Amino acid sequence: MRNVLVVDSNAVALGVVSEYLAARSFHVDCACSVPEAEDFIRQAALSYDAVITDLRFAGYNDERGLDVVAAVKRVSPRTKVCLLASWFSSEVEDAARNAGADFMLEKPQPLQTIAEILSR
Repeated sequence: MRNVLVVDSNAVALGVVSEYLAARSFHVDCACSVPEAEDFIRQAALSYDAVITDLRFAGYNDERGLDVVAAVKRVSPRTKVCLLASWFSSEVEDAARNAGADFMLEKPQPLQTIAEILSR
């Protein structure tokens, strides 16, 4: 079983992604905020094969997802991190690479594509 943490402030998106992955034999933990994600990462980062996080979170005007990427890579550099966003500027792409993002995907993205990336 592959262990995945999914982080998104949109509860509907979080539910859809987690249900899709769970139906494909992933064990999925969900976090709806950066602090909640950081708690999961501190407690179990070494057990995650991958983390999927949104770049932007409701209520903030910045790229909080980069904090999630950096937190994962600090604790578990081998964990794959997939960053999702509706668009990426070149500055954000550079910042995501510097933080350690392994994949950057624009939304919407077919769930099958995400599952395939996680299975690599």
